[in-house]
Amino acid sequence: CSSDLNLEENATLREKRNLLLDKLRSGLKRKFEGTGQAVPTFEHRNQGSYAMNTGVKPTNGRDYDIDVALVFNINPSDHPDPTVLKQWVSEILDRHPHNATINRPCVTVQYTTGGEDAYHVDFPIYAAPAYPGDLPKLALGFPGSIPENKLWQPSDFLGFIDAIDRWSTDAEDRLQFRRVVRYLKRWKDTQFSARGEGAPRGIGLTCAAHRWLQVRRSIDPLSQVRSYDDLAVVRGLVATMLSQFISVPGGRSLSVPLPTAPFDNPFARMSPQQVEAFEVKLQALLDALDAAGREDSVVAACELLREQFGDDFPVPKSAVTAAPAVISTAQYA
Repeated sequence: CSSDLNLEENATLREKRNLLLDKLRSGLKRKFEGTGQAVPTFEHRNQGSYAMNTGVKPTNGRDYDIDVALVFNINPSDHPDPTVLKQWVSEILDRHPHNATINRPCVTVQYTTGGEDAYHVDFPIYAAPAYPGDLPKLALGFPGSIPENKLWQPSDFLGFIDAIDRWSTDAEDRLQFRRVVRYLKRWKDTQFSARGEGAPRGIGLTCAAHRWLQVRRSIDPLSQVRSYDDLAVVRGLVATMLSQFISVPGGRSLSVPLPTAPFDNPFARMSPQQVEAFEVKLQALLDALDAAGREDSVVAACELLREQFGDDFPVPKSAVTAAPAVISTAQYA
């Protein structure tokens, strides 16, 4: 995994994002110029893993995924069909060398290089809060959706980012939290197909860590240097997640609501069969973590974990022993 995927520190991704934002602003100006209507304005906010510094480098045919919220200075009552704004954005940004598509929660702009997907930017579209204490409203739906599926949904997306950032008052504990989220995301990318629909969402794994992760650290009594046991933390979190699955008609279910509005369950869009397959893979991960913890050799333990986390999981070249193996995976995260 990598901890260097902060969008503001990645010059290439930041430049591409800014180019799209400039295109959108100029496109809106052209669209409304001479109509007698005010040109819609917006502010942007980084969202998702880049805003929370929990992103991982894409593998297995995946491309970079950037989330940038567009917060329009509009009154939702003046735009009862929220998909109209999504059509404005899609039409303006659907230009070479990228194409734009409308999805239920956002507009996606896909860049390709040499015929291959290079990265995409998801633009969730919001109406700005109308008064202090009000929440942004997320535009949901497709242009062809039935009216009841087109709605402005209150969404405290900035509060969610803040909740993740304030998960602990201890800066080093927060680093372990982010490492563990990245481990789980890399595990997800390794164990699930990039083109399939059955992978759990990264936001769901983040919510699970936010709710159940327990920091494991020790402090040397002489040097006062901290040591963090990432293996134990991942093992404990996975075991807790497994204890939360329940049986439903057709398979299994897992509920981990968002800690902020709209408080929905990121796993709700998975079918019971997909959740069941997710549970099976999580159990295999737990078994591997337990086996690694019993190994006397760090090399052997890391080789077991490589099967779960991918070929770039570090394995020491020399045989190091411990009883039991204590695996420091901080450099992988």
